[in-house]
Amino acid sequence: MSNDKKITVNISPQDAPCKGVRVIEFASMVSGPFAGQMLGDMGAEVIKIEMPEGDALRLVHPQEKGLAAFFVSVNRNKKSIAINLKDPEGKAIARKLLLSADVVIENFRPDVMKKLGLGYDDLKVENPALIYASICGYGTSGPYANRPAYDQTIQPICGVMENLAEIGKHDKPLPIRNYMADKSASMTLVNGILAALFSRERNGGTGQQVSVSLLDAFSAFALVDPMKNSTFQREGAEQIPELDLFQPIKTSDGYVMGMLMMDAQFKGLCKICDREDLLGDERFQTSWSRLTHYEAMWQEMEKGTLKQTTKSVVEKAAANNVPLSPVNTIQQFFDDPQAKHNGTFFDIEHPVYGTVRQINHPTKFSESRLDVNSIAPTLGEHTDEVLKELGFNDGDIARLRETGGVR
Repeated sequence: MSNDKKITVNISPQDAPCKGVRVIEFASMVSGPFAGQMLGDMGAEVIKIEMPEGDALRLVHPQEKGLAAFFVSVNRNKKSIAINLKDPEGKAIARKLLLSADVVIENFRPDVMKKLGLGYDDLKVENPALIYASICGYGTSGPYANRPAYDQTIQPICGVMENLAEIGKHDKPLPIRNYMADKSASMTLVNGILAALFSRERNGGTGQQVSVSLLDAFSAFALVDPMKNSTFQREGAEQIPELDLFQPIKTSDGYVMGMLMMDAQFKGLCKICDREDLLGDERFQTSWSRLTHYEAMWQEMEKGTLKQTTKSVVEKAAANNVPLSPVNTIQQFFDDPQAKHNGTFFDIEHPVYGTVRQINHPTKFSESRLDVNSIAPTLGEHTDEVLKELGFNDGDIARLRETGGVR
């Protein structure tokens, strides 16, 4: 008889990876708040400082009982405190909060925080471990440093719009109708913050300033592929025409879109579309020849998909290892079995706002546990709580409200 014993080890999920990190978010609109939300999802305590009138994103519609949908999308897992920086006591509270932080996130124009006496140099003497993370439009210095910046000003300057117009054969520059510059800056800043926290652990506890501009972040994100003809600067270097590799094609009840690189994938698509006659077409014999005739290839395939439903085409594609997906509406995506399986989105039942749907944090950890089961705070929802943590009593807080220091 074997003496071996089966040992069952129950490993409980560990705390979220950023638990114990205090983040003070002094930011509005999208870029700064989205970065704060990602850190909050990963367990950081995020305190959002707002002006008495609140983050401008709170005013955007649609709304439910005064809470804006877009604001909800980038502000969960935060506490909100409303402070009047024009009031000396309000500014002193803001400074006290910033000095209590591991990380400060701000997205004002360069020098705004410095003029308020809340810049990195103003704080690092008293809090040398501080990670001071800034998002700006064009950079902290240079000819455009003080220009106002939004996604709609960054996309055009980076050359992406002209590139998209050329690919899509449009007569005028074509923007990406999504806040890509803001969100790419958010993700870049989070990477920088986590690296700075890691560096602080290694260097004996010294913090540093981390700066990201929309211009730099979006360029790094968006120009990787469009700048192919600008990579080799030698005169006479090979140039290729712009290739439109995004070709949705019709089915009998919708659209599908895919990407073909391998010969086997092309053969599989020919089979699905009942277009084996294309196997001998000289335009489609190699991966590169297919790419240079991509639009024509998909137009030929569409003659076969038009006779089939989207579901049928997608199922056949999966069976033949052809990378192809349905072109979903947002609601169809929410009904998609893979999105449901992944937990790509989740619903919260809220006593005031009803069912609130949000996109989940995208990173999965094998041991750490994330808790995203919250929605964005109302303006000043946590003012009392945060002030009491700073040592203020009920009488102090009532007086501050009367004098206009806080809301």
